Amino acid sequence: MKKFSLIEQTARQVIENAAKKYGLDLDKIKNVQPPQEDFILTSEKYPIFVVADGVTLVQFLIDKRDRYPDPSPAGEAARIFCQTLIEAAEERYESFDESTIREIFKVANEAVGRYNQEQGRT
Repeated sequence: MKKFSLIEQTARQVIENAAKKYGLDLDKIKNVQPPQEDFILTSEKYPIFVVADGVTLVQFLIDKRDRYPDPSPAGEAARIFCQTLIEAAEERYESFDESTIREIFKVANEAVGRYNQEQGRT
């Protein structure tokens, strides 16, 4: 599999808006820059690619009022989703149809679900 990394930092306005909305001390989190949480992967065998947008854990800042986790669990979930999806799609490529898309998304989501359970997340 080929892996690409596209790094685009969280917009300053997003952090400021979260601070205002959730009553966070902007001075305390002003240097917060969440790590990369998005993932893109392409198959080396077939014309298949997948992109996953890891969800920034603003809730972590609200609950913990602490440093953002690095590496981010959201980034790991995006990686797991992409890798599992590519593997499942490659296995089913020769008989791929519309129902296969639903099936491989379910397989990838289940892999992320297992990861979240291992991390104590629901």
